[in-house]
Amino acid sequence: MKSAQSHSPHSPAERLLCLLTAALLFTPLLFFPDYYGPFTNAKFVAFLFLVEMTFPVYLFVRYTRPHHASVKRNPVLVLLLGLMLVVTTSALFGVDPFNSFFGNASRPTGAFFYLHLTVFVLYLVEVF
Repeated sequence: MKSAQSHSPHSPAERLLCLLTAALLFTPLLFFPDYYGPFTNAKFVAFLFLVEMTFPVYLFVRYTRPHHASVKRNPVLVLLLGLMLVVTTSALFGVDPFNSFFGNASRPTGAFFYLHLTVFVLYLVEVF
């Protein structure tokens, strides 16, 4: 059985990764009344921004931690990465590649957003 201390962050980079991942979990609570599409777009932009700002910290923690979680051992992550490969390929070679990859202003659900969600799942696996 694993001890409770095996998941506690020790380095400042691990603490920062935990803090930024926690901030990502709170993005659905954001609301900016003066922003275009105050109920969706502000959350979307904040989520993308935080995922991209967290990525260098994630890479640093991932490759400096002696016992990091393996993506190869988790079949759900392997299937998720396979799905992202299919989604990205179909978006790039579809009828309207730009719209398929980025989505539009009212529905930002292109492959770009799904790639960010996949990276967020990798953050969660690394933190928890």
